[in-house]
Amino acid sequence: MTLYISDLDGTLLNSDAALSAFTLEAVNALIQRGIAFTYATARSFSSATRVTQGLRLSLPVITFNGAVITDPVTGVKLSCSQIDAETLSQAALAFQSAGLTPLVYTVIDGQEKCAWLPEGATDAMKRYAAARFGSGRMRQPANVSGLYEGEVFYLSVIGPFNTISRVRDALLPISGLHALMQEDAYIPGTYWLEAYRSDVSKGTAAISLKASCGADKLICFGDSLNDIPLFRAADAGCAVANAREELKALAAYRLDANDADGVAGWLVKNAECALKTD
Repeated sequence: MTLYISDLDGTLLNSDAALSAFTLEAVNALIQRGIAFTYATARSFSSATRVTQGLRLSLPVITFNGAVITDPVTGVKLSCSQIDAETLSQAALAFQSAGLTPLVYTVIDGQEKCAWLPEGATDAMKRYAAARFGSGRMRQPANVSGLYEGEVFYLSVIGPFNTISRVRDALLPISGLHALMQEDAYIPGTYWLEAYRSDVSKGTAAISLKASCGADKLICFGDSLNDIPLFRAADAGCAVANAREELKALAAYRLDANDADGVAGWLVKNAECALKTD
């Protein structure tokens, strides 16, 4: 069995951060016929669920760049890679030295929360929090130490290049942490810095999922830097035409762009053939 795993933003989703009608219909038809398909994204499960509404998945989904694997039907976390206390303490000092307070993703009493403080937050982070006000996920503690309560598994800051690169440079020396900086797929000039355990990636999560599914082959789709571990874990990586050159260099296949339904088009042609030969 072949397991197919696709990134979302810039890959399976179009430039409007949505699934086209063709992609939704084609992928659902292939899932119904028996292909093993799921996604791997930097998004949270709640955010990913919103933009993939209508996609009939049954296999676990990879979120937070591999830090969390979730059952898409029940929403139950199947794995969550908590950052250890010493690494978290070093990260907190690095954020403090950069003059910023991060978005802190944590599990408290079994519930996923995102803690933040207006003090030390960039304008982009304030907009992020405001857009999620009332969702029940956002938590505003009384002080900085309260940011890091619970089982912390992911840290993030959003803002202009100079600000975010300063934080990245402060985090890079921390051995137990991986710090990934990327430009926002939809807002040019805005950058995300995401930090999580150094042994976590989309690739490690994909390998785990491949084993649990009993798959003997892994084919992955992507467009950006956080998809590099995914491609390295795969038997074959498929880069959409709008992908970063670094990712294209690792690709076995180059597809049409995300806005031209590159992933779905490739699956219709190639996964369909695989189904016919099984």
